Amino acid sequence: MLHQRKDAESTLPVITENTVFGRIVSLEQLISLFDVNRAEGELARLSTLGNTLKKIAALRRVQRATARSHSSKVLSETSMRNQSALLRLIGLVPAMR
Repeated sequence: MLHQRKDAESTLPVITENTVFGRIVSLEQLISLFDVNRAEGELARLSTLGNTLKKIAALRRVQRATARSHSSKVLSETSMRNQSALLRLIGLVPAMR
């Protein structure tokens, strides 16, 4: 779902559902499929929305180093070499029913 949010500088679109290629992927699916903890799954979920690591750290209210550590763990658990490969993998997750 796309909403408009006003801020001091511009009108920004805000995606309020976790969608990958038009399909909804839940946090629980990511945790279960990739054997990651909740924080790592949330990082993966936020990545699917196009957020940068810096933005994810701000959203999660953690240091960038912590977000980087979570990102490394997700990549390791999924055997992916980079964020793009991870997003392609998540894109293969079946839609929720």
